[in-house]
Amino acid sequence: MKNLYLLLPLLFFTNIIFGQEAPAYKQHEVELGFGGAKSFEKNVFNVPDDVKGSPDIEGNMAYFYHLNEQYALGFHIYGFVQSKIPFMVSQNGIISKVNLELSSLNLGMQGRYFFSSQRFSPFVFAGINLVSGSVTSKETGTLNHSGFSVCGGTGARLKLGESFALSLEALASLGSANWKQKPFLNSSGREFNPSLISLTLNLSYMWGDPEESQF
Repeated sequence: MKNLYLLLPLLFFTNIIFGQEAPAYKQHEVELGFGGAKSFEKNVFNVPDDVKGSPDIEGNMAYFYHLNEQYALGFHIYGFVQSKIPFMVSQNGIISKVNLELSSLNLGMQGRYFFSSQRFSPFVFAGINLVSGSVTSKETGTLNHSGFSVCGGTGARLKLGESFALSLEALASLGSANWKQKPFLNSSGREFNPSLISLTLNLSYMWGDPEESQF
């Protein structure tokens, strides 16, 4: 996480070196990124002595259609994975320790606004999503959760040429979800909080000149 925060000053410095003039915008963009996240879920299974949501890694994938140099609409999927969660479970009267894996993903639409058409450009975005996730292990099988969320954030993008760009973005996602059934017999409910904040480093590939588009 700390290393990602150092990237923003580097983007400004790189912008000074390569100058302000930017290539003409492309209409299509795919984005892939990874980073760190903080989960707001403090009681994953709704039981006493519960575990917290502590993401190992956050990931982001997106496709954007650029309406012009400043506005873009697209689809995205983002979320986190938390692996090897130690937990004590009772099966057939025998209490044993198992390692669970938790994942929670947000799939939806995003609108994005760029403040500048230059090579370096800050941007803001907002989106609405469906939430889908699971907790699984060999011993207990798989339990799914579903719900909805909204998100928003800000970032900065540096075009590396006509087809590639690097960006750093901060996201806040708020939502609500429920497990398909109670995780354990002594769970007090089925609620799961998919809300998170994250910082992600993304690499984008762009193509398609506006005058050549068939849309």
